Amino acid sequence: MACDDQGIPLHLVAARANDHDSPLLEPTLTGIVTMIGPLPRHRDAHGGDLFPTVHLDRGYDSGKTRTLLHTLGFTGEIATTGVPAPIQAGRRWPIERTHSWMNGYGKLRRFTDRRKIIV
Repeated sequence: MACDDQGIPLHLVAARANDHDSPLLEPTLTGIVTMIGPLPRHRDAHGGDLFPTVHLDRGYDSGKTRTLLHTLGFTGEIATTGVPAPIQAGRRWPIERTHSWMNGYGKLRRFTDRRKIIV
């Protein structure tokens, strides 16, 4: 699932239980652009264009992910493996809040089937 900085879901890709999330990154990000159009770019302090930023956890820390983000036109803020994550005092990751909202919906909360045909 991808969400904006307020936790509003932008796109969701269903997968089997116990599969790693990284293969779903490409369909999730391309789904955002397909469903809502190109994301706005931001200007940095020097007036230069920046690509939309995607914040990812350590599980995505790989060259393949960085190449994919560059190809799709995103800037990646990826937590680095082996380096402690910065303490986020008083603020949860927006996606965690979105997941807690989604857990309130019965079928999504109880869906644990592993067979891809069912998903």
